[in-house]
Amino acid sequence: MKKQASSLPLKPQAAPLQETTGFGRVFVLKKDKLETAVDLPENAKPIVKPFKTEQEFVNLIYGNRAVLFGEKTMGWKMEPTANSSFRWIKLLFDFTNPDSPRCYILAVILGKEKDFFEEFFPFMTRVFSLLRDVINIGMLVKLIGDGIKRNKSSLKAFEKHLQGKTLDDLLAHTLLKTPKCLLITEDPLTELSTVKKAYAETWGGMLDIIYIRKYLVGKATMLSMHPTLADFQRKPKELGPPKEKVIHTEDHHFSKGPLIGRTIYERLKSEALKIDKSIVFNAKGKHYISLKKGSGKNLAFFHFRKGGMYLVVMLEEKLVRKLVKHSEIKTLPESVQKFWNGKSTGLVISSMQHVKEIVEVFKKLIKQ
Repeated sequence: MKKQASSLPLKPQAAPLQETTGFGRVFVLKKDKLETAVDLPENAKPIVKPFKTEQEFVNLIYGNRAVLFGEKTMGWKMEPTANSSFRWIKLLFDFTNPDSPRCYILAVILGKEKDFFEEFFPFMTRVFSLLRDVINIGMLVKLIGDGIKRNKSSLKAFEKHLQGKTLDDLLAHTLLKTPKCLLITEDPLTELSTVKKAYAETWGGMLDIIYIRKYLVGKATMLSMHPTLADFQRKPKELGPPKEKVIHTEDHHFSKGPLIGRTIYERLKSEALKIDKSIVFNAKGKHYISLKKGSGKNLAFFHFRKGGMYLVVMLEEKLVRKLVKHSEIKTLPESVQKFWNGKSTGLVISSMQHVKEIVEVFKKLIKQ
């Protein structure tokens, strides 16, 4: 198979471990290649030299990925033939800590108001919508895994970090457990802090930001970067009293979707309790309400969306298809089923018309 030309480079020069002070980490730019520098020259008077175009900024970052972020990072850009939902995605994998690998979805823009509202804000909204849905992540894991397997050099590079896992397991772990968006920009965006606070409960906590600026220092062109990927991995010292833990309620989950979602849920809850009074509906989780029998394992997970409800039931798909004829059934990839800890199937329910079918599913669930 032909090598994927659009993948980010895999073996540039490694970034140093030491930090510089005040100016951030410093690099010297020679043509289109970066070299690490210990610090700014003594008595230097750096003059800001804005990037001419966004393409220059993007090329510089992707072309010097390991210099900027470390030799144990790897980049991946989705293939042109990928599912249209994911074709725009660029990823950065960080294997610096082998026990806790991380995956970032990359956004690279210059710090301008127009870029923020027309490009980054819609991008981040789309990223959050993608990452909150385990079905989408399962599809993304498969697309990335298939692409890597077709690219011998990329496969060889990823195999160094498997730690006994399969490639699909490694991808599922990093995307399901630790996904974040990494915004790389030139100047602080004045709107970002306000918007980030407003969206703190959704994508605000999923965003890390790195600032990269270009300077003229004498005859040399230099770059500064602050903070680094390593900085995000360090836990800041806790100042003051710990934050109050948020306890989610059913009303919190209902607010994520229309009234029909709540109506469907209340009907299913009522029917489940008729079948077995020991059934528990746990709304304390951030992303879903779970159903379990007494103190046993979870049997189902309710997610509330704009269109109604997405329900994951811990039953194999073949059995669900025998019982359900009128609601949309989602096939869950193996990596997603591992996330739910067993054989599972997805159901999209948008009306009360055929809820009786779902009640039959609940009877199987509870009596199994």
